[in-house]
Amino acid sequence: MITVSDGDTSHQISGTEGKITLVCKSANMSLNTLSYSDGNIPAAELTFEVATYHADRVSSLHNRTLDEVKKVFPDFKWPLARPWPDGVRNIVGLIDMTYKLIDVGTPAPIVWKYPEAFLHPAECANLADVLIAIREYSTPKENETDSKIPRE
Repeated sequence: MITVSDGDTSHQISGTEGKITLVCKSANMSLNTLSYSDGNIPAAELTFEVATYHADRVSSLHNRTLDEVKKVFPDFKWPLARPWPDGVRNIVGLIDMTYKLIDVGTPAPIVWKYPEAFLHPAECANLADVLIAIREYSTPKENETDSKIPRE
């Protein structure tokens, strides 16, 4: 069970294992930053700052990252001289870190905070396909028992 807390109130989200959950702040929530956990395990929160730091320094992408980035930015090339625009840096970092965290078997839920930052609405729409691919990658196949097993 995933717990989402705004500092004043905690919300339980049940049945989310292997699923994608979107959480949006509403007028009824406090101004505190949302935090996420699974039991006593705090989430790996991938923010803009974390993702862009990774994207600016990564020398080797996960073998699935490039294909997923191209779903959002079809003309993206790797390696490409940096710095990239902020939206590109954010998406490259989010996708690459997510796949790498899955492969090392992190027990923490992985949270993307504001993945739409600096993106055009058409690019945001393509994020759904990326998230579906990541979910499928992290979900065990019929003959696998561990959802963290690398596929390639």
